[in-house]
Amino acid sequence: MKIAIVGTGYVGLVTAAVFASKDHQLYCIDIDQNKIDNLKKGIIPFFEPGLDDLIKTSLQEGSITFTNDYSIAIPQADIVFICVGTPKQSNGNADLSYLEAAFASIIQHIEHFTIIVIKSTVPINSHIKIMKDLHIDTKKVELASCPEFLREGNALSDAFNPDRIIIGSSSDKVTKTLLKLFEDFQSPKLVTDIVSAQVIKYAANSFLATKISYANMIAHLCESISANGIDVLKGIGYDPRIGDRFLKPGVGYGGSCFPKDLSAFISLFKDYSQDPSLLQSTQQINNLQPYLFIKKVLNKLGNLENKNLTLFGLSFKPDTDDIREAPSIKIIELLLKYKANINAYDPAANINIEKIFGKQIRLFNDPYKAANKSEALLLVTEWPEFIHLDFSRIKSLMKSANIFDGRNALENQKLKLQELGFFYQGIGINQEYKELLLV
Repeated sequence: MKIAIVGTGYVGLVTAAVFASKDHQLYCIDIDQNKIDNLKKGIIPFFEPGLDDLIKTSLQEGSITFTNDYSIAIPQADIVFICVGTPKQSNGNADLSYLEAAFASIIQHIEHFTIIVIKSTVPINSHIKIMKDLHIDTKKVELASCPEFLREGNALSDAFNPDRIIIGSSSDKVTKTLLKLFEDFQSPKLVTDIVSAQVIKYAANSFLATKISYANMIAHLCESISANGIDVLKGIGYDPRIGDRFLKPGVGYGGSCFPKDLSAFISLFKDYSQDPSLLQSTQQINNLQPYLFIKKVLNKLGNLENKNLTLFGLSFKPDTDDIREAPSIKIIELLLKYKANINAYDPAANINIEKIFGKQIRLFNDPYKAANKSEALLLVTEWPEFIHLDFSRIKSLMKSANIFDGRNALENQKLKLQELGFFYQGIGINQEYKELLLV
């Protein structure tokens, strides 16, 4: 099939790369000329393991074309996937300006019957308003919704091996075409209406966010009553009805999906006079996590003014350079209010965090240099390389040997760290509990 992709962000590029590898002809459209110029050279605008190689292969084979000209791509396409951003506005609602602009440009260049698939996460029923506003001829265009469930850092694996494929459509013709497009994917396929498909995406992300906040709530309770929060959550996770995924405590979730989608879902509940209190609690618990993490540092070090502190990890999760809604941002803001001197290292996100904080923090390309003369390490993102660091060497570089593990990434090494002379504190076990175990 000939497929057009509007928007070359995470979702758009991953979708294009996967379909191109399956012998479809892809046309990728973006209004950013600089981005298009780089993509033509195989340079992708973000870090996602394996994606650059796949894009370069597709370029060499001629199965993918990058352009900012709708007239080149849309007239040839049988299916158009809209993969533009719908960022959160200050009121919590999704900004639909990119979506509306994409629709308007697509409609202008359609020359034959075309299926437009909304892959962007959009507010419920927003497609109806857009169709009315643009006077879309349903004889030439039919809409569908196929929400994406990609995890940054694992996007290619998720795209090639999705855990489910959702097709929202009220047309038998559209449904058959999309089932044909996805026939090579060995995944459960659910065909439903467009609105239900839209709700599935919001409901799924909101549930996962709630599970993370639940884990943090339990972990902090365990700290207060001298229980082992890590064991408690592990015990809960053994129940197959619950499972252990997204049940690990930390400094909170971030990224481009959970915070935005949760806010939009809360707004939807309010719009229809439904009670969003569970979702609001999820949001409130998550917003509190950076403060509770810094409280641990304050309890140990006291006044932070002019003290050198080192952050390990800045991206919202490992294997990505994405810092959207990353907990590291709030943590840095709090430490700056306490007038701490901040060193930081991340394998991929340094450049992005520098755009926000500039010279207010010191960024390093080496974790050992970042730790030099520091009075505490704050592990914020659980990049695998942090587990394999030479902590004996790090201790020799630091002014004071303190580690605050915001992801419990070093929990399995805590005894070794303590033998080296580190004060180690993760999430879910307080120092009183540790002292009780020694009695």
